Amino acid sequence: KNTFRTTNTKTDDDSMILSAPLELRGVTEEEEEEGSDRRVKVIHDLGSRVHATFTFTKRMMDSMESESDWTEDFRVRRRRFSGDCSSEKAFAIDVSIPSNPFFRYYCEIDEMQFETMKQKQNLSVNLNGFYLAFKESLVSCKTRESANVMVFTMNGTDGMGTLACLEDLGHKHVETLRIDFVPYTEREIQERVQLEYR
Repeated sequence: KNTFRTTNTKTDDDSMILSAPLELRGVTEEEEEEGSDRRVKVIHDLGSRVHATFTFTKRMMDSMESESDWTEDFRVRRRRFSGDCSSEKAFAIDVSIPSNPFFRYYCEIDEMQFETMKQKQNLSVNLNGFYLAFKESLVSCKTRESANVMVFTMNGTDGMGTLACLEDLGHKHVETLRIDFVPYTEREIQERVQLEYR
């Protein structure tokens, strides 16, 4: 049985790197029956858990005023926030798999986006609380590996990804958090692979 060590590394700028196990799944659309126009989504398990790295960058949260584009110790180049409003609270997450340098996804969550997530998922925390809860979920995947699972599902049609935190209650799995991710472009992947693996 593979065991994963969850690392919590404070970087030299206001970002943080966490590593944790991740289950990968893929979604494809297939015809329900020959000649039918109706298509159904089919989820494929892509194998056992892999070791994933989560890089967090925060803006205007916990007294942090700016984000850096570099983590020199890890040679990880993070995406800068795309929003023009630098005074708004936000955090970004980059997900990568060291054993597969071409697996790169990211998300940015600001206060407005979080309000939509909060309503859809019936969350009872604010943006700071959600950020902390997600990091705690990553740690729980290591400390309670049999009961807590992070599942990343990739959509075969548009390339988008969804990360779900699942907790095993004994009789059923309950989704506690869900975050949508966007894939890196081919050019961005090439730039980061050249940077991190040179």
